[in-house]
Amino acid sequence: MKVYIPEGDKTHLGFRFPGPLSVDKETELVKRFLLEKGVEIGKSEMMPECDIYKCKLGEYGFELCVDLDYGCTILADEDTVATLEKLLSEA
Repeated sequence: MKVYIPEGDKTHLGFRFPGPLSVDKETELVKRFLLEKGVEIGKSEMMPECDIYKCKLGEYGFELCVDLDYGCTILADEDTVATLEKLLSEA
């Protein structure tokens, strides 16, 4: 799995997988990946089209959005997204 900043959208961080996955499987893999990187994941807040998890990595707070149609993305301010991309891309 790789993280990336979508072109033209510096407030989101997406996830790339080697092949297509169901949203449930993608969510499971993303949450496991984030936990292995030391991210604290809070309880989900259910919205009509997605579930939002409040997360924290060190001093950086962000939201993990699990969209029922489009999968997982991270939402945060530009500086946090840029930092998270670096931190989450490290081996």
